[in-house]
Amino acid sequence: RSILWAYGTAPFFKDYYPALIKILCRHHHSLEMLNIELTTQIAAWLGIKTPCVDSARWHFDGDAVNKIIQMCQAVNANQYLSNEGAKDYITPKEEDRLLSAGILHNWLDCKDPDEKPLSAIHHLFTLGPKAARLVQR
Repeated sequence: RSILWAYGTAPFFKDYYPALIKILCRHHHSLEMLNIELTTQIAAWLGIKTPCVDSARWHFDGDAVNKIIQMCQAVNANQYLSNEGAKDYITPKEEDRLLSAGILHNWLDCKDPDEKPLSAIHHLFTLGPKAARLVQR
């Protein structure tokens, strides 16, 4: 109900809420399965076409950056995108480690100068299809 109360009058609420609430109310065997379904749906709404894979298919060792390198290598990725939460463990030295492994590191910046950095559903409910521009830059 919090989503309904917070965004019920937002211009694009009716475009996304029915599918969102259907996902949230569906029985999921684990929080992981709920997260995967939400992430997949939100990515589709935002026009993100990057395939998602489950890292549980592999076993990765070492520190956080070594695991990132192994994950990227497992899917033949040559770029890795981090949000601000990774600044605690991805320093310029760690970015050099990634680059030495053939992986270009980029920082995610989905802050629109006209928008506060809020959740994806906030931007979908308030901007509708234009929310995609925040992640497609």
